[in-house]
Amino acid sequence: MSKPSIVFCHGAWHGPRFFDKVIAILEPLGYRCVTFSFPGTGNVPAVESLDEDIAAIRAVVLKEIDASFDVVVSPHSWGGVPTCSALDGLSIAERRRDGKPGGVMKLAFVSAFVLPEETSVEDIIGGAPPF
Repeated sequence: MSKPSIVFCHGAWHGPRFFDKVIAILEPLGYRCVTFSFPGTGNVPAVESLDEDIAAIRAVVLKEIDASFDVVVSPHSWGGVPTCSALDGLSIAERRRDGKPGGVMKLAFVSAFVLPEETSVEDIIGGAPPF
């Protein structure tokens, strides 16, 4: 069995370079590591929806699946919010049920938000963050 592709999803206040040190360890071990930038982070004023970020993650993960990789997705911090929505229907089990190969085999959250459906970070913490 080949090693999975690992897709890293950065948090709100930094970009893909956040993962450079861990990627430097994983790639020599034979793991394909993929990073990208969320289109909605760093925008002033803030974006109105997560749709672009959700679509960006989904496109990156589907590209890896279409290249015959099983995928591990590792979101950090805020990256967990759009990631959970983006992966709907992409698990190996769901794709197999639909007669499709590959899919997302694992999620490796790194201090990430994992929210119930239809819930925001503000809902969980009781308002806007104090910073």
